[in-house]
Amino acid sequence: MIKEGDSVLIKLIFSSGDEVKANFTVKKMVMKMSHGKMNMKI
Repeated sequence: MIKEGDSVLIKLIFSSGDEVKANFTVKKMVMKMSHGKMNMKI
């Protein structure tokens, strides 16, 4: 679902303790991906 580089990025954001920011980033990434390829659901 999520490429390895993306999951590392998410782990990095989560480790900073900013959960809201992490969720927002994931949503933005998913939206960006859905424009290019297929609709992704997490």
